[in-house]
Amino acid sequence: MANLNNPKEELKNRSAQYAKYLEYGLARVVRRPFAKPSAEEKADLSAYHGKPLWELWALSQIHQYYLTQWALQQPSRPELHAVVKFLLQLEQMGAVEDARADVLCEALAAALPDPARKQGCLAAAKTALCKLHAASRAMPYDAKIFCAALDDLLAFFPGAAVTCEQYLSEERWREQLIQADFNVSRTKGAKDFADGTVPKPLLVGVGGYGLVQLAFLGDWGMAYALKRQNIRMVEEKKHVDMAWLEWSILTNVQSNFLLDCPYAFIDAKDLVLAVRMMPGGDLSYYLKEKKKEGAVGLGPEAVRFYIASTLLGLQALHAAGFLYRDLKDKNILLDAAGNARLCDFGLSADVRSSPASGSTGTKGFWAPEQLDKSQSYRTEPDFWTLGVCAFHWACGKLPFHASESDEVKELVKKGEYDVKTPGFKEVKGLASLCEGLLTLDPQRRLGVRGDGIADLKKEPFFKGLDWAKLEAGVLKAPLVPGKDKINAQLPNSLKDEFSEWAEKDLPEGAHERFAAWTCTCRAVVEHSAIEKLEKDPLLFEDNDNVAPLLQPGLYTAARTPPSSAAAAAGESAAKAASTAAPSGGGCCVIS
Repeated sequence: MANLNNPKEELKNRSAQYAKYLEYGLARVVRRPFAKPSAEEKADLSAYHGKPLWELWALSQIHQYYLTQWALQQPSRPELHAVVKFLLQLEQMGAVEDARADVLCEALAAALPDPARKQGCLAAAKTALCKLHAASRAMPYDAKIFCAALDDLLAFFPGAAVTCEQYLSEERWREQLIQADFNVSRTKGAKDFADGTVPKPLLVGVGGYGLVQLAFLGDWGMAYALKRQNIRMVEEKKHVDMAWLEWSILTNVQSNFLLDCPYAFIDAKDLVLAVRMMPGGDLSYYLKEKKKEGAVGLGPEAVRFYIASTLLGLQALHAAGFLYRDLKDKNILLDAAGNARLCDFGLSADVRSSPASGSTGTKGFWAPEQLDKSQSYRTEPDFWTLGVCAFHWACGKLPFHASESDEVKELVKKGEYDVKTPGFKEVKGLASLCEGLLTLDPQRRLGVRGDGIADLKKEPFFKGLDWAKLEAGVLKAPLVPGKDKINAQLPNSLKDEFSEWAEKDLPEGAHERFAAWTCTCRAVVEHSAIEKLEKDPLLFEDNDNVAPLLQPGLYTAARTPPSSAAAAAGESAAKAASTAAPSGGGCCVIS
């Protein structure tokens, strides 16, 4: 019998059952079948007959996935394999902002089957890179921009002449694409997370603004964390702007290093955000575990990996015009593989049109400008706090700590910290990193001055780190959570205040005021669907006995960017080719 008065004990009793589902999802025999589109709901792809395959490719990530799988499984079409792999890897390079883009372009061009085409393609690749990246990150894709960016580039590939009907004429491939496209577009509600085919939602957390439940989708069988906020509480405590800001970030800013939210909906009296379940827990859990073991901090390798991951999350957030303002170990969540994502954006600030001010955040993590009422700021405080985290994760304690808030504020204003703290000197490059990040003048701070984040990534602290592989999610994480438990600090009981709010009536007109809350973030759902398909190629099939169309891991391997070594080899090959090329031959070398 369920122990409803003690959620922590209840989770303990059921965690063995639930934990095994977190990474791989529920077994197909347990899940509810996927909905099938009616004749009216089916996507009409007839307009694409006779058009280049890349116009269909440009519609969405799920279209890319199926077309890639199909193309790479054509044994007699090596030229088609080449263009598909090139485009997938080129898209991955869109996030690269420094000189590595040149090197990676050269490595990709060097892989072309026809040496005579390499240098021309290299120039076209560099020209198309920004447009291609911007178009491919927009959801839905802007097909015109995407295809226009590819025109000159694809001219170098014999395989680019393929048309859509070559794919659409294969019925099973066509129908599977339509089925997948339909299901990644559907909105979800409370009934989808409690339809009788999946384990009931289970309380796993109580925060300052609401509750968090572990729940499973009936059709996908995937685990999500349902973050619930009572509407009356949100309105009466004047947290409406905070709620909408977090909703905006979670549903609009996509990054492998930020928590994402595929579905948002209203359930009776609650605003609900269905976010990715991160079964690895937060970094504070691992700091405590290391301390129990007698270790100092997380260890050099883990500090570097998670500071770099955090930086990439901040980069995405800042690029979208938001200041995080609540960076700390408790807000760094790990997935089942140990990869990190930033979470909890309720204290963030939209600094696109105007700067922020004030000391919003957590004691010990404030930047000095946040403590000065006369100062305003944009993204500068996040770099200070990144320095605080680097020190904290290396040494197991904060650089500025005291029992009273006023004492902490004075320490922060002085910017003095003890470099003799155990663990500090054991992490190579940490001294230089902290010196640059924990700079009192915001404009002279590392990450702000000069070329900003590009300069920060060049710090000795990050020496040897393959940023491209980290961005692609293919670097092995140094902390790998146990798969037989849910790593979370769980509540012993519900706070009385949330029970009281739940008993109150819904404010009049509340659903109308929050009508825009219900949404599906297609980009996030597509990403999750592809992760699922890479492990379960029969995901959308009615019959488990049919031969799968999809090959697990094929898409991921094709998208993996060249390693630093391969890129360097490509650079040498490209330079050698340019030296050998006759002058006046139209070859262009990027410098």
